[in-house]
Amino acid sequence: MSPDDRTCNEVKALYLEGLHRIIAPKKPKQNVRGIRRIIDHTQTHPIGVHRPDGHRTWVWSDLHLRHRNIIKYCKRPFVDAEHMGAAMMAGWKSVVGADDTVLNGGDVALAGSLDKAGRAEIRAAPGRKLLVVGNHDFNRKTGLLDAAGHGAATGILAIDTDPPMVLTHVPMDGLPAGWVNLYGHVHNNEPLRDTPHINVCVEHTDYRPLPLESLITLGKHLLAGHVPEGATTTDRIRQAAGSELPSGA
Repeated sequence: MSPDDRTCNEVKALYLEGLHRIIAPKKPKQNVRGIRRIIDHTQTHPIGVHRPDGHRTWVWSDLHLRHRNIIKYCKRPFVDAEHMGAAMMAGWKSVVGADDTVLNGGDVALAGSLDKAGRAEIRAAPGRKLLVVGNHDFNRKTGLLDAAGHGAATGILAIDTDPPMVLTHVPMDGLPAGWVNLYGHVHNNEPLRDTPHINVCVEHTDYRPLPLESLITLGKHLLAGHVPEGATTTDRIRQAAGSELPSGA
């Protein structure tokens, strides 16, 4: 199964429906405005499609660089924002090759918080960089997108793999049969799903990008109804790699 135009449009419509359901019962507070801006960007831009080209693809989300309070909110194992940023950039550089692609599921940093040196460091980090926009990637006052050193940005990204995948910032409510959703936004504040959804927030990836081929393996297990155990996505990938798919999968 390949993400043809008709199916991609169906996936985009499903994502937008889910985002609208999030904001429908709420008053226009700041967090809702961020979701509205994801909606606006997704509606006004074509769905992105990533087709692996022989080089490796890496995926993660919600770095929140320079965001001191995220350490406390999400129990991240860092002493301060500088330590956190240095560790994640080191993790990026340790695995990604110059000709690889890095897919970031949103919220690179609070929009506007990166200085010139921070943006330069992201631009200089290895790999082609593609951002799926998150609610914190838009300036609070102006609403303008801050892609924070990434070469391109999209509201939703279809990935042409077997099985086909879609990277979104917010988890999708529904998916076409046989598809897998890679998502961010929720950090570590939810139970892991037993559906074809995979959390790629950095709290679930050991604070470094995950290889797409490992996410494909985990996705195949989830589609087959086999749910690997583990406290994080990285743990579940290790379990999936060490076990066979159910018969007929």
